[in-house]
Amino acid sequence: LPWSTSATGILAAVYLLVALPVLRADNLATLRAMPAAWLPIALVGLGLLGMLWADVSLHERIGGLNPFAKLLVVPLLMLHFQQSERGRAVLLAFIGSCTVLLAASLVPVVVPPLRWMWGEVSGVPVKDYISQSGEFLICAFAALYLAVDFFKAERHLAALVALVLAVLFVVDILYVRSGRTAFVTLPVLLILFGIWLFGWKGLIGALLIGTVVGALAWVSSPYLRERTMSVFVEIHLYQTENAVRSSGERLEFWKKSMRFIAEAPVIGHGTGSIASLFRGAVVGASGASA
Repeated sequence: LPWSTSATGILAAVYLLVALPVLRADNLATLRAMPAAWLPIALVGLGLLGMLWADVSLHERIGGLNPFAKLLVVPLLMLHFQQSERGRAVLLAFIGSCTVLLAASLVPVVVPPLRWMWGEVSGVPVKDYISQSGEFLICAFAALYLAVDFFKAERHLAALVALVLAVLFVVDILYVRSGRTAFVTLPVLLILFGIWLFGWKGLIGALLIGTVVGALAWVSSPYLRERTMSVFVEIHLYQTENAVRSSGERLEFWKKSMRFIAEAPVIGHGTGSIASLFRGAVVGASGASA
């Protein structure tokens, strides 16, 4: 998954070809008894229903349904790992794969002559920085969970290794390359993690740790400061010059989206209509507005 979107899609298709023919009636009964499996199925059903009133071509309706259809893999995986004891192995394999990617991202920082490894974007060997920082964020908290788990089992060396790994994932996000969303998600997940493991004491601890880490990172990471302050610059350019910048584009997307929602607040415009709505909203516009 961290290395290739195409390979992930191909392997998922192979998994479906293998898993679907061997489903039994009792498997479906098990799924019905798992409330967490209902949500992705309900969302796909809603996507199908939304195709009925979308004012776009059948091709666009099917294209709008595709992102929903991917969610059907989730109940199958839940069913599979309820019967399999290899769920932890899959988690460790994902963390291991991301750790190799982390090394490819961090090593050129320590050894500058190896910066050719990065390709076009500094610190991002494959794919894009948004995907990479999202995967690193998942692994940071998975490793942090394992560290707590190992510590409770008195496996102190394993706990230390997992803790160091979690720190390195966060270091890459704060100092090397990251999407801005990760900067917002990181403190939220830290607070939820603290509450989940230690209750309200965990909340206080998470706030203290987050404040200290945030302050140290702000002082010591030029990359973090530049990424944060550029948001205000981009918004100013958008407001004064209608300039095409990512922060301005986000505001433009949000404003148009709120207008679309207000036009059909109950049932929406239908599955597959998003691209058509945006195309219609930019006729005669220029700059970020287009």
